[in-house]
Amino acid sequence: MKFVLKNGEEVEIKELDKKATAKQFRDFIEKIIKEKPQPFIVVDKVPSLKEEEAWLKGNREKIRKREMVKLVAWKENEIIGVCDATRQRGVERVNAMVGISIARGYRGKGLGKKLLVELIKLAKRKLHPRIIYLTVFEGNKPARALYEKVGFQNVATLPNWSKARGKYWGHVYMRLK
Repeated sequence: MKFVLKNGEEVEIKELDKKATAKQFRDFIEKIIKEKPQPFIVVDKVPSLKEEEAWLKGNREKIRKREMVKLVAWKENEIIGVCDATRQRGVERVNAMVGISIARGYRGKGLGKKLLVELIKLAKRKLHPRIIYLTVFEGNKPARALYEKVGFQNVATLPNWSKARGKYWGHVYMRLK
């Protein structure tokens, strides 16, 4: 689907398909990691192309098994955003955890909200989760504000849970209302 950002730029949002390459995802991750200061990332090093190929193959397999849904935002041939929902394992299999990442130049322009809204619809249709939730670093106020706009509410905070760039950060668990 085509989507027009607040600044008038047009981007395309679509489910992960066979055209997306490991190199395109690796380039996207490299951009995100190089953003400084940006302590709110889970990945702390750029994966090798071989690692990224294995990751992408695993994602495609999870999608095939209906354990994951993934949306990718494109500007021409470049990935500018990724959003997914993954069915959890074991006794938590009834729930889906959301993850999202947007390239710096595309934040604050409506893309994150659009990705989340569309992902939630897709996850409900394909995964049928009982609970849709996410975690976010306590200090990531822009992301938390976005999640609240979409309908997530804070259910728990784990103080000083992770260490990134020399500082401890709490994790906030948020659940879709």
